[in-house]
Amino acid sequence: MDKPIILWQTRPEISTDDAGTTIASVVLPPPALYDPGPYEKSMLEPTAHLRYVPSLAYFCIQKLIEYADQCDFGLWSSRYERPASFLSYDILRALIPSYLPATDATSHDDIRMSEVDPRLWAVILQVFTEVPDVMRIYPIALSDKHLPLLQRIPSTSNYSLLTALQLPGCTHLTDDTIIQLKALNGLCAFDASETKLTAQGISRLAGTMSWSLEGDRDQRRGPWQLRILRLRTSRARSPRPQLSRSNLLDVRPSPPPPPPARYAASTLGLLPQIYQPHLLLHPDSIGLSITLHLNRASTTYNKQHLVVLNFDSFPTRMLR
Repeated sequence: MDKPIILWQTRPEISTDDAGTTIASVVLPPPALYDPGPYEKSMLEPTAHLRYVPSLAYFCIQKLIEYADQCDFGLWSSRYERPASFLSYDILRALIPSYLPATDATSHDDIRMSEVDPRLWAVILQVFTEVPDVMRIYPIALSDKHLPLLQRIPSTSNYSLLTALQLPGCTHLTDDTIIQLKALNGLCAFDASETKLTAQGISRLAGTMSWSLEGDRDQRRGPWQLRILRLRTSRARSPRPQLSRSNLLDVRPSPPPPPPARYAASTLGLLPQIYQPHLLLHPDSIGLSITLHLNRASTTYNKQHLVVLNFDSFPTRMLR
């Protein structure tokens, strides 16, 4: 089991007892940061049991859940076909009971992603193409025990994971704790606005980028994929030198500078889909703004192969 990502700034407390003895203590992370995800409770409910015999694919995918980071099938993929009738067998409804496809009475699909195991979600997105758009975004807690596993899943021709981390105003994001984010290999957008983060912390984050040998090939570790860094009203006034290794990164402090005029030639085809100045100043979350733009993406970069892992709800936000 991987070690969960716990973002916690230890605060020392000094007190004195009746005898005049000075007592130094620290506040450890609360148990809530280690609680299991809500999907584990939903999997134990009686309603989760099927009342019919599912297909062989159902059992195969269930077995793959434990190996979500090893589902690289090369160029092979299975196209998901929506059943013609609501009463017909649907592999996604069998795997995810809370999934309700659109009908004549409803104009859109619906799903309770909080009840879906993140490993199951990752397997479905790697095995099937043409899945409903409602499944392309997964909100997850930063301290979720399965998050490090999701970050190890390599990108393929059928699957690419974008990770959006939103920590605006988080008091536990500091120059000392930012190194805990080194496990986010898929980090694409990071909102660190209104935090105590300085240029030194940005430098430490950049220092986590490294290469590791796995099998017969080298793998990048760390936030190499970081594209958007929002630093509104942050102490990190001049972070560009610290992130010079991230050629595709656009940093937006407050007030925002003019957009850079030059980009790496190898990224010109992707930039119209990923880099948009208005996304960086979007009043809503960066995860939402990126997703809204990807939904309008042209065929230059097939949006069916993109999924977004969005941190928009996590225990540390309630503790800031």
